[in-house]
Amino acid sequence: MKNKIKQLQLLFVASLGVAIIFALLSEAGLIGADYIGNAPKVLYWVNLYSIISGLGGMFVTLRWFNFKKIHRAVCHADAEAGFENFCSWTKIRLFLLAFVFVTNVVLYFASSYTATPKYSMLIVLVAYAFCWPSKSAFQAIRESEVR
Repeated sequence: MKNKIKQLQLLFVASLGVAIIFALLSEAGLIGADYIGNAPKVLYWVNLYSIISGLGGMFVTLRWFNFKKIHRAVCHADAEAGFENFCSWTKIRLFLLAFVFVTNVVLYFASSYTATPKYSMLIVLVAYAFCWPSKSAFQAIRESEVR
């Protein structure tokens, strides 16, 4: 059980690490920056994606274990099967969170003409603070009740 939690925590740190490495490479000039231009339609779509992915991604990942199907898979199985389901659903949750964060980091460096991806990154970082996988999180989910 502890080994699986450690793997999930490593995945959590690695997902943040990918975005940080990309940001550092962009800041150092090793990866190009400001390459999508400032056409109004492009900036509109960048802003729209950033807002929807930032707010939507934060909402979905923070409420992840309150969705009925996921909650039932974790809570209504025996302890071992529930923990396996918790690990599987946590991986999906972390991949979703990482995808949203990395794409917003990429968009932030792709265009210096809009600040929306920067704020969306900050919103997703707040979600990261509450998505740390742990045994106590699993136990809290097992003891909770979803309406």
